Amino acid sequence: MDDSKVVGGKVKKAGKHVGKAARIHLKAKLERCQQSARERRAKKKPRYRYLEELVSREELEMSKHWCMAHDKVYKALKNILISTRY
Repeated sequence: MDDSKVVGGKVKKAGKHVGKAARIHLKAKLERCQQSARERRAKKKPRYRYLEELVSREELEMSKHWCMAHDKVYKALKNILISTRY
């Protein structure tokens, strides 16, 4: 079935005209979408900062363990060299 109307000698199809209410609805929808995007970006920043700090702490702990292991190896080699010297 054809939903066209004849107005003033011109044929108009239903659904082609966007009324004021529909434009307001679209503006509201766009504003909600933009606000939601702003909120997501605001949440993302602290999350990434937290993850970066977490990784930094883990890297620092790894470095500490490497340094402690290096010190143990150094002391062991020093003791071996001292004991073989005499």
